[in-house]
Amino acid sequence: MSPEELTFTLVLLSLYVVPATFFVLRRLVKDPRGCWTKFFVLHLLCLIVSLVIVYEIYIVIAASGQPTFDPYEILGVREYSTKKTVRKAYRALSKKFHPDKQLADPLAAAKFAIIAKAYEALTDPAGIANFKKYGHPDGASFHFVDFKAVSGETGLAIIALVYGGIALVGIAMAMLSGDKYKPEMHMENVERLMSGWHDKMSAFDILHRCVREVKQPLAEKASGDCCGGGGSLYELDSEVVAFLDLLESKQVISTLEHRDISRVEQDHVKRDLVALYYFLNERKARELELTVPCALHARVTDVVMQLPYLIEVFIEFSIKVAADKKTDATTVVTALRLLPALAQGSLTVDAGAISAQRQRLTTGGKVPALTLSDLALRVDDETDIYPKDWVTLHLRLTREHVAEGAKASLAGTLYDKKSKGHVYRNDHAWVVLQNAETHHLLGAWKIDDLSQNVTDALGFWAPPITGDILIDVRVLSTVYIDTEAHETLKMRVVSPNAVLREVTSDDE
Repeated sequence: MSPEELTFTLVLLSLYVVPATFFVLRRLVKDPRGCWTKFFVLHLLCLIVSLVIVYEIYIVIAASGQPTFDPYEILGVREYSTKKTVRKAYRALSKKFHPDKQLADPLAAAKFAIIAKAYEALTDPAGIANFKKYGHPDGASFHFVDFKAVSGETGLAIIALVYGGIALVGIAMAMLSGDKYKPEMHMENVERLMSGWHDKMSAFDILHRCVREVKQPLAEKASGDCCGGGGSLYELDSEVVAFLDLLESKQVISTLEHRDISRVEQDHVKRDLVALYYFLNERKARELELTVPCALHARVTDVVMQLPYLIEVFIEFSIKVAADKKTDATTVVTALRLLPALAQGSLTVDAGAISAQRQRLTTGGKVPALTLSDLALRVDDETDIYPKDWVTLHLRLTREHVAEGAKASLAGTLYDKKSKGHVYRNDHAWVVLQNAETHHLLGAWKIDDLSQNVTDALGFWAPPITGDILIDVRVLSTVYIDTEAHETLKMRVVSPNAVLREVTSDDE
């Protein structure tokens, strides 16, 4: 490739390298622990390869700006000179520039080396071949990509091959990993998800909002072909309506749930809700040997596998809204309990659901259980807690079903049949902190550490009041139903003026 082609290629690569570098550095600084996803690592690898190529191109461009190695000019002979003439010129220059005869010149050795290389390029067979091919008797310079030895089209083809290969790897990773079910969330989706939010939402209200954001089957919408029957998954056919009525008549779902689903206006959302409630009551439906419409089978997987992602987005934004507005924590806790309900396929914690969960356990027969210990409230550099202080809750979480010193294994869930590597099989936990009297949310955070014993901390703002305040600390599993722990702490908030008067009286 010519220097002009190399420069053009360098500019094209820079259009990717510069913004990608800022993106990677921002992710590393903002979330150094949580940024290491498969796709972030792939992006980082792509960036490293790009930086190596940029460096190699720069070296070649810099080398092309150096004076050309011309052995004829160095030896002072013509291009058609014989070897005898070349040898004679070399001997004459050797006598003149040999380092032993130029002791006062510090560059004598370098000058003599150039003369020797020129002689080698015109007399030695290997040197002659290298000079004709690479322009130097030493052969090709070391580069990961030999840009000098390829044409412009070939060089661009190499770059396209590298990036194309990385892109194919990324697509394969997306198809083979559990992340393939993760829906894309834009601001308009979030705004729709959180519109009309209030602090005492029911489980159905939350599920309805999240199901609305489940990705719809565009292929089915275009073709209008459902299970070979000629129908469309975007239409609520009579079979689905009849099945919903059947679920209520057989007491698989409650009258209230039937009423709520029937009131949904959008057909495809109503269909997905019927599919979801069938999934959450599949055990009862199988015992009754109910015939399930084809359209529901086609939707259960997409709805169930995408919902945990959507519910967690709803939880994260609900925490922000509830904390800012200082409202009740009921909606957050209700949404958190939906995660294990989906994982185990039951909205109700009854004997049948517990028995089905026990059959799927991967804990060596141990019943899932969580305990809280070593709870403490602290304020940095202070012994008292004042109104609106930044308080840190320290705690220790113990997973009783995990062996000492071990990590929690992937939980046995209903996701296993669809995706054994689904990210919501991880035995994570959420901690919720609320005022025990007013139930106002003080803070909530997720524990990703899978160790048996986890020491963690959460910061929150103390209420703008004084007195003894009871703090309710609750930890909930994301994969096991009926697996929670609860403790109550007393937090004494004092007035700065009272402390100042006490200090003054002691001084007197």
